[in-house]
Amino acid sequence: VGSDVGVLLAQAHGLRRGTRVTPPSAWLDDLLRAEAVELLPDWDDEWLSVDRERLRQVRLHVLDDWALQLTEAGDYGLALEVALSALHSDILRESAHRAVIRVHRAEGNVHEARRAFATCRSVLTEEIGVGPSPVTEALVP
Repeated sequence: VGSDVGVLLAQAHGLRRGTRVTPPSAWLDDLLRAEAVELLPDWDDEWLSVDRERLRQVRLHVLDDWALQLTEAGDYGLALEVALSALHSDILRESAHRAVIRVHRAEGNVHEARRAFATCRSVLTEEIGVGPSPVTEALVP
């Protein structure tokens, strides 16, 4: 018996071993939608909070790593969709902003990369009072 959580964890472990991520096409839409991968969504039990956060973080790391792999492979359209999915899940996640910037740079879209960086800077400054890290700043041409 398989589960969406099992597939997500298998993909995450594959990434850690350097395996190319290729989720089953039927499961791709669920991976891109955060609510589809929530652990026992109809349950309100407190004991689930840590496991839900663990699963959320695993999913976001899978999306970050997958976006990078797709960018390196030149599949920019899907890479951008994956990166934006991670960003939609957590607008304050700087690694998701970096993934979007990297896709635009790899495509040669300097204006889009700068616009994505400006959005990152604005969101981080307004929401948590800090600017982007030097790693993120180094991505902007």
